[in-house]
Amino acid sequence: MPPPVAVHPLGDLVAAPALAAVYGNRGDLHAGGDRIVRGWQGRRWIACVLELRGRRHGFLPPRGYTGLLFRDEATALAAGHRPCAECRREDFEAYREAWARAHGGGRPDVDTMDRALHAERLLPGARPRAGLTAARPLPPVPVDAALPDGAIVVAPDGDLLVAAGGALRRWAFGPLGPPAAPSGALRLVTPAASVAVLRAGYRPALVPLVAGA
Repeated sequence: MPPPVAVHPLGDLVAAPALAAVYGNRGDLHAGGDRIVRGWQGRRWIACVLELRGRRHGFLPPRGYTGLLFRDEATALAAGHRPCAECRREDFEAYREAWARAHGGGRPDVDTMDRALHAERLLPGARPRAGLTAARPLPPVPVDAALPDGAIVVAPDGDLLVAAGGALRRWAFGPLGPPAAPSGALRLVTPAASVAVLRAGYRPALVPLVAGA
């Protein structure tokens, strides 16, 4: 059984999938070996490159942060992560500039963004040792809302849908499903702060694999 270091759009940690294009972390989550003991540590939830200077990152080092895997950046943003300011400096600056356009107040520092994201990606009173689930509020999406590419929502039947190319496609760790036309109210999975950043022009790295393509 592979260690649960893959991240679901709802923030949960699950066994690693075959498809992963983004690496990241949210602190030290394991207690030696491959035993994950908490869902997060602190407010620094970041999304990084898979390889840095020709070396692929590790996942369960004896000390330090726990490496996590994401299907793509849309998944990382939905789970509440943001671009790393070190290994993805250009993307970080683009995200920060879009944040300033979306939220006003000039270009924010990392603490401002992380505090805002942390308030949206977890339910009030959520505790990191509650398990591998990062439960969060899921606000309703207005019926007439046009979602920006990269935003992820959940349908009444529980299907996760990602906006891609002007359509909603069923999200999966593997290839995305065909365009879907859900009935009933949708709820927003991607934190509203990051959805506003997407609306303001930030373009996440999507893995454009579609079932049957």
